[in-house]
Amino acid sequence: MGGEFESFQRQALIERLTRRFAEVNEYQIEPHLPISEVQHPQIQTWLAMAEAAVDEIEKQNLTFTSANVQNFLAQYDIENYTQQGWEELAKAEGLTEEEINELME
Repeated sequence: MGGEFESFQRQALIERLTRRFAEVNEYQIEPHLPISEVQHPQIQTWLAMAEAAVDEIEKQNLTFTSANVQNFLAQYDIENYTQQGWEELAKAEGLTEEEINELME
């Protein structure tokens, strides 16, 4: 059941993004048209862009599941450290051993 709901949410997000990309390009897709069935080349391009965007979001969310790791990276993303430097900084910031391992992957 959870997978079906997530799939529904994913498809709904892709459709909203496709419609939004169309709006940005001053094009209106009729609300009753199912996006996945429209054959217009430009709409297909926006659909592909929306799918790629959602894929990237999902990939990012799966890469770092720990909120602490995400916050750490948000704070230090422009810093340039060696692996040892990153580990020492992460320890100093209070990340757990598991979170540090996640960060280093």
